[in-house]
Amino acid sequence: EVDVLLILFSVINPQAYVAYDCGPRRIDFLLRNSKFLTQRSLKELYIPLYATTHSPRRTLPTGVINILKRWNIKELYADIECEVDNLRRHIKILESAKHEDIKCILVHGKLLVEP
Repeated sequence: EVDVLLILFSVINPQAYVAYDCGPRRIDFLLRNSKFLTQRSLKELYIPLYATTHSPRRTLPTGVINILKRWNIKELYADIECEVDNLRRHIKILESAKHEDIKCILVHGKLLVEP
């Protein structure tokens, strides 16, 4: 058994909604799902959700690493998204994490909580 605190960390980027042409219904759906997860599945598992908004989009990797450093987090597990710009962002996060001695593991298509 390992004594580790698990936090679900979600970054909301308004510029991404514009870039991916997300309509109000899609955004509402995403936010309602986050609320549902927090109230149900995550609460039962004692996993806190930390959601933050970050702009501009191009500085998102730096923003994520800065939060991890501020909280003294040494391991990041994240889901890989397949869009090219997201893959570039993941590479920047990996490079910055390595420089800051943060273990970063990216996994495709895994869910912490089943939908």
